[in-house]
Order: sequence, then C-alpha cells, then structure tokens
Amino acid sequence: MELATYEGIRTENRLLRQRVECLEQESASLADRLIDKQVALAQETEKLINLTHDMSSLRELHSEIKKQLEEAYETVRDLTSKRAVDRLDKGVQADDACMIEHIQTLQQELMQSQVRETDQELLIKELKNRINELETANKRLKEAPPDNCVASIQEDLIAVKMREAEANLSLKEVRQKLVDLSNDWKLHTAMELPEPLEGLEKRPVVKEQACTPARMKELEDLLMGVRIREAETLGQLKEMRQRVMELETLNHVCTNQIRRQDEEFKRLTLEHEQCSFKERDHQQNLLEERRRTSDLESQLKELTVMSRLKETELLQANAELKAKVCELESGLMERWTREELDRSNAAAETSSDGEQESADANLHDAAVVNGDRCPPSLGSLLLSSLSSEDDLDNLVTKVSVDIDSTSSVFSSPTSEIPPDLGAHNASNQGKKKFKFTSPMIISSLRTGVVEQRISIRNFCFSLSLLLLSISLSLCTAGTAANFVIILNHNPQ
Repeated sequence: MELATYEGIRTENRLLRQRVECLEQESASLADRLIDKQVALAQETEKLINLTHDMSSLRELHSEIKKQLEEAYETVRDLTSKRAVDRLDKGVQADDACMIEHIQTLQQELMQSQVRETDQELLIKELKNRINELETANKRLKEAPPDNCVASIQEDLIAVKMREAEANLSLKEVRQKLVDLSNDWKLHTAMELPEPLEGLEKRPVVKEQACTPARMKELEDLLMGVRIREAETLGQLKEMRQRVMELETLNHVCTNQIRRQDEEFKRLTLEHEQCSFKERDHQQNLLEERRRTSDLESQLKELTVMSRLKETELLQANAELKAKVCELESGLMERWTREELDRSNAAAETSSDGEQESADANLHDAAVVNGDRCPPSLGSLLLSSLSSEDDLDNLVTKVSVDIDSTSSVFSSPTSEIPPDLGAHNASNQGKKKFKFTSPMIISSLRTGVVEQRISIRNFCFSLSLLLLSISLSLCTAGTAANFVIILNHNPQ
C-alpha cells in the first residue's frame, strides 16, 4: 500500500513536471512574441528619433547654406558697386576681365548653391512627409485598441502565468507533503519496542506490557491511512483551486472579448448611422435632380410649343403677304390697262394740234410704249402705272401700309418710302395745275414721268429685297423649330 502511494505520488509529480515544462514553453513563446512586438515598436521609435535628428541637422545645414548665400550676394554686390565706382572714376581698366571671370565664377557658385538648396528643400519636404507619416502611424498604433491577435496573446499569457503560479504552488505543497511522508515512514521503520529495564516501578511496566506491538502497528496503519486520505483530499482541493483559477481566467478572457465586441458593435452602429445619413442626403439630391430635370423638360416643351406657335404665325403672315402681293398685282394690272386706254385717248386728242408735233409725240409715245411693254410682272406694272397721279398716290400709300404691317409682324426695321417717291407726289400735285396746252409742256411732263418711273423701279427693287428677307426669315424659323423638335425627341 505504501509502495502504491509512492508510485501515485511519483506519477503525479512527473505529470506536474511535464505540465510545468509545457507551461514554461508556452510562456516563453508568448513572451518572445511580445518581445518581438515591443522590439519592432522600439525600432520604429528609434527610426523616428533618427529622422528628427536628421531633420535638425538638415535645418542647420540649410541655415548655413543661407548664410553662405547671403555672404555671396553681399560679395557680388560689393564687387558690382566697386566695379561701377571704378568705371565712373577710372573707366575701363585691364583687370575688368579678371573681375568678370570672378563674377562669373561667383554666379556659377551661386547657381550651384541654389540648385543644392532646392535639392535640400525637396529632401527636407520628403523627410517631413515621412516624419508625419510615421508620427500618424505611431499615434494610430498608440490610440487604436490592440488587435484581436495581440489581445488574445496577452490574455493567454496572463492565463498561462496564473496556471504556472498555481502549478508551482501545488508542486511546492506536494513536495512538502512528500517530505513529511518520507519522514513519517522513516520514523515508522526505525521505531522498535525497547526492552523492560530493571528497577522500574510496576505501573509503567504494566503499561508497557499493555502497549503490544500489534496494537502499535494497527495504530500506525490507521495513522498512515488517515494521512493518505488527507493527501488525497489535499490533492482534490488543489485540483478544485486550479479549476477555479482556470474558470476565473476564462471569465476574464470572456469579459474582455465581450467588451471588445461591444466596442465593435458601437463602432459599426455609428458607421451604419453615418451611412444612412449619407444615403438620405444622396436620395434628397437625387430627388432635387429629378425635379430639375422635370422642370427642364417642361420648359423645353413650352419652348417647342412657343416655337410651333411662332411658326404658325409666320406662316399666316407669309400667306397674308402673298395675298396682299396678289391683290397688288391685280390692282396694278387694272391700272396698267386703264393707263393704256388713257394713253390711246390722249394720243387721239393731241393728233389735232399739228402734224409735226403729233409725229414727234407719236414717236416719243411709241418709244415709251415699246420700253414699257414688258411681261406682266410686279415691277413692270408699277412702272406702267405712273401716268395716273391719283392711282400712283393710292399705290404708294397702299405699299407703305403693307410694308408697315410686315415690319410689325417680323419686328424688323420699317422700310421708308424713297424720297424720290415723295418728290414724285409733289411733282404730280404740281402737274395738276398745268394744262396740256403745248407739245413742249407735254414733252417735259413725259420726261418727268420717265424719271418718276425710274424712282419707282428702285422702290420695287427694295420691295423685292424685303420680300426675299421675309422668306429667308421664314426658312430660318422653320429650321429652328425643326431643331427644337429634334432636341425634344433626343434630349441627350
């Protein structure tokens, strides 16, 4: 039985040693990983410190270069001032060439120093950007919570250390228990019953005789059983304590994980709210853009309707103008026929004045009639209707009214009546006072009529130009309306 207890204690000791070795290995690996992380962070900080030192050295170098540049500028100014003074005082001397070379060398050095300064400024900017990046990264690493891997490693390290401490404590207690058991076993093996001594009293002898070896062995066996049960209960107690420690560490780890999950949930909820706000803003912008597009479409439809209305108005105005032109042509045809009849009557009346004068008048009338007998057009009819003064006045007033109406329709500048036509009217009013008494007066009147016909021809030409411009405006309005319709069908 004692050997079995020894074997059980040895196996328990061996298992505890193996467990302690495994825990030491785990703690060593975790400590190495933590040390690597700390070493990397220390290297980053060292790099940052080195960069700050390099920055300070570059700033000092920059200040020194600035000082050198200022000195070089001062020397150049001194040399230029000396050169100006020498030129004013002594004129051009032999050492000007050396001075120029010296100035050129100084200018080259100045350019090189400027190039170096620009390079150093670029290097300083790059180093500043690198320092800012490292500072932001360091700040982010410091402020940001540890990652899940680092946090889990730290928690595992804490748990391993706690288990290691518990195992060491249990190992120490087991060792102490083994020492106690070994001491008890040695006392048990070394204990022997002493022989009865002479001269002793009877009562102690009786007591010693009463304590027989069997009784002592039984009591020792009971004591050993009690101690073994005590050791078992102590082992169970240690196991329970270790289990409680493990559960406490697991509770700690779980609480940390729950805390991190709560923080992550809060962060995700905040990001979700921000995304929802952004989505609402985008939806509002989309609705505004749709309203704008609907407004633009309505405006485009209104423009197309207005263009079609304008087109219809222009077509109506064109039809009215064409009708008026037809009326003018019919009126001029009537006036032309009336003029022909009047001329024939006038030729019959003047034939009684004299044969010679009638011959000259007939020749002149023949020439005029031959010149006036052209194809029946608007210009020829206007030219042939000039003999009747009342009809001419009515024609001028009617043409002016038509021109005014066309100008009001198309909002174009009104065409004024030529001054020759006014003069013609005045001359016609003056002609009414004379009488056809002599062939000289008739010939003068005929020459005046020819001149007035020329002025009316010019007026007809201007009227044809006006009609041409009206037709061109109608064409342009039609093309514009077609373009608006195309845009309406193809808004893109």
